[in-house]
Amino acid sequence: MQHMLFNKMFQLTLSALIVGASVGFAVTHITVVDEIAALNAEIAAEKDALAVESEVLENKIFSEWRATVTGNILSLDEKNITVDSESNKGSQVIVYLSPDTHYRDARNAPSPAQTRQLQDLKVGDRIAVLVMFIDGKPVANAVTIEPKLSTL
Repeated sequence: MQHMLFNKMFQLTLSALIVGASVGFAVTHITVVDEIAALNAEIAAEKDALAVESEVLENKIFSEWRATVTGNILSLDEKNITVDSESNKGSQVIVYLSPDTHYRDARNAPSPAQTRQLQDLKVGDRIAVLVMFIDGKPVANAVTIEPKLSTL
């Protein structure tokens, strides 16, 4: 009798472990699938935000794409600058920085523009950015600090 009771307890414990492991795996799998879906949605949103379709920008037939973005700096760090576009009100664009990005200050025009560094830029500055699209990614070639527009 004691042996049968032990077998039943063992079977119940083993069943509970198997069910628990299965549920744990299912929850983990659902979480990973949800995270992948969220990342795919984020990538799709970034591609939708491009002025030119990503398939065109990533086409290997074209060796180089260039554009200019002018607006105020909304945020910046050592990797990218977010600009509020003047030409497309309400639109923001993220431009990636590289070690080859050049910085200039043209606020004292007509005097020649002075060389600057990333640390000289601050949120709110009006800038013009010469952008090169490298593998579909907008990378700043040159960033020029521009005079503020007068508000008359």
